[in-house]
Amino acid sequence: MKHPSQHMHYSQASLWNLLREGRIPVTLQDTVHKVQQFDISGKITMSFLETLEQPSYTTTTYNHPHLMQHVIHYSSSLGFILHDLNLEFASRFANELLLNDRNAKTLGSPTVTTRASMGVYLKEGNLHFAKYSLLGHVYLLIQIIIEEASKSLPTYDEGIQNNLFENRMSERGIYQQLNLFPKEISALKLASAAREALLKFKHDYKICSFYNLIEWRTSTDALESHQPTYPNSCDYTVIINDEKSYCPRPLL
Repeated sequence: MKHPSQHMHYSQASLWNLLREGRIPVTLQDTVHKVQQFDISGKITMSFLETLEQPSYTTTTYNHPHLMQHVIHYSSSLGFILHDLNLEFASRFANELLLNDRNAKTLGSPTVTTRASMGVYLKEGNLHFAKYSLLGHVYLLIQIIIEEASKSLPTYDEGIQNNLFENRMSERGIYQQLNLFPKEISALKLASAAREALLKFKHDYKICSFYNLIEWRTSTDALESHQPTYPNSCDYTVIINDEKSYCPRPLL
């Protein structure tokens, strides 16, 4: 994973281009204002047709990717998706949408039946994966949704705050209201993907926190007498159950 400041710079450039393309609604005033403040440098191209002293015309473009952006783009086209673990829920949400994308076929996918429907081409890869990458529009717009869904949440209790956030992300309302994926991903699919991502998010951390770890304690007398003890199954106690297992909070 690259340095956070570099990732932020690349994300800013991608968000800025999304705003220029009209992918970020003007109704999201806070987001629009923030993106407009990004300092994005342009690339000036001068074309000389009649003379080398004065350019015939000059164009300025802003979609000029850095080397690392090329790396992210081409690695994702081959199915290697880089994640930002500082925004793990956003990454998991994008992954869930990717898993349900019929056009995102990987090399060796059983759904690839003919050469015409091949998902990953030699040397080129599947460019459909790029929109789910760190700089893809799906991943960036998901971050905007999360930011909007986290507004007006109570700050006095983190547990209540996260529960309300999960409820918002699991229902169609927030997606219908923002409408960031018109004619691309329905609000129903977004809500379903968010619910599944939250379930897997919690389940993965539960398993990694030694869920269902059990213990058995023998008596001091048995230890001192050096006699083997054979406990029954009822003698074991679960010390990490649902209440004691680690539960991640998507807003942290």
